[in-house]
Amino acid sequence: MEYSAGFTKESWSEKEMEITISLMLKGMDRKEALDQILNENLYQLRSPSSIENRFQMVYRRSKMLDDPLKEHFTKANDHDRKALVLLSFNLAYRFPKEFFYEVIVNKYHQKEKLLKSDIGYFFEKKALESEKVSLWRPATVKRLTNTLILFFKQSGMIQPVNKQEFNIYPLYISKPLKDYVNEKELLLKHFGELGR
Repeated sequence: MEYSAGFTKESWSEKEMEITISLMLKGMDRKEALDQILNENLYQLRSPSSIENRFQMVYRRSKMLDDPLKEHFTKANDHDRKALVLLSFNLAYRFPKEFFYEVIVNKYHQKEKLLKSDIGYFFEKKALESEKVSLWRPATVKRLTNTLILFFKQSGMIQPVNKQEFNIYPLYISKPLKDYVNEKELLLKHFGELGR
């Protein structure tokens, strides 16, 4: 998977994911789901264009979950649902997944806090490894940094100590979900153990 700066405008969108996944589980294709969301303003947004923009991101992430995970999402407790939103984000984009493994997991095992500067160093490292990343403008990097922080913070994996430091915590995942992911989705398992 190529690096993409496409997550600059991503938002947590847990409620929109629930709506979209429910429609997908009813057998609706992409167009049918979007039509129903638009016609009934299920996202409760002000304009059709804002609904369509949100739908693009939410649908892409929702597709990343297999049907059993989609089913679980619709009935999940708050902890599992947050873990699944974070999973969808990490499966949809290469950069956050590598950030999780290369920065968050390492910091946790070294018993260190995550520093905002660690995110900057990670971007610099990836810019040396990828011409595509090296072309990202500073304003893009800033938006991507904010999105990374948003997703890992909303999930509960990182919690701010101050503006520059975050404590790191494994995610609580219920036993039924844990039993499923032990065989099917190692990334989600690693969210709960902060392992590799």
